[in-house]
Amino acid sequence: MRGRAAAPALTLFCFAIFTAWQALRLRLGALNSPGPGFFPFWMAVGLALASLALLLPWPSGPEGPPGEATPAPLRGVLMVTGGLAAYGALLDVLGFVLASFGFLVFLWAAIDRQPLFRSVLRAGISVSAAYLLFDSLLRVQFPRGPLPF
Repeated sequence: MRGRAAAPALTLFCFAIFTAWQALRLRLGALNSPGPGFFPFWMAVGLALASLALLLPWPSGPEGPPGEATPAPLRGVLMVTGGLAAYGALLDVLGFVLASFGFLVFLWAAIDRQPLFRSVLRAGISVSAAYLLFDSLLRVQFPRGPLPF
């Protein structure tokens, strides 16, 4: 990665190092008894490693080096931004399941141009898995909306 493209990765690396340093000032604890700095520290370590991987030189293939994406068209950026705003506004009204399902269908069908059936199927599986993991297993409470779950 060269020039301007390296600046975001270097910024993330510096942020990760600062966050890890601050987390160390808290108590890390142990794996069976984590302290307040345990999760921030390890997340910062992961972010630092990922940002370092972006800074490493990678061999170029026919499509260019990894991480060198073409700029997104303004229309797509505006659509995703609008979708996120609508998701945030409708989350309390519709609840997690319906709002997330609608947002994912929108992303896959309108943005990624996937067939509607595939978008609905993928959104259903994704929202079901997220609901099962967070609500049923981890007991995280989501906005309910009109549905009983």
